[in-house]
Amino acid sequence: MSSGRIKIDGKTINWIWKNETILELSLDQIIAVGELALNALDEDYFVILVTYDGEWQRVSMYAEEIDQLLCLLAAKFGVKKFETQLANKTDFASAITYPLELKGEPILIKNIKHQILLSSPIQILIQSTDN
Repeated sequence: MSSGRIKIDGKTINWIWKNETILELSLDQIIAVGELALNALDEDYFVILVTYDGEWQRVSMYAEEIDQLLCLLAAKFGVKKFETQLANKTDFASAITYPLELKGEPILIKNIKHQILLSSPIQILIQSTDN
């Protein structure tokens, strides 16, 4: 089963699946990065990209060239290597990877209606960047 592939073009991140670009995002728009594990199914593990406008996108950790994206994100946030925290999780879990001062906190939460939403620490971070 293919999870697509990542293509980095300058500072633009593209996730291409079945010859269709399903995500195109500027590196400069990313304010936070994290991980999401959903369950024990095939497509269950994602890198989460949160932008200044409060939107979030997910990219499969199984996509081709994911290491290239993780290296790019590590460099953006000033660290040597992207360290995964949820690789072996089989239930819903999320964790912030960057910024480092929030590392380990949830990046996303699931509410009582089973909707996936940005966590409070990320909402506060977004509000603190509004001018």
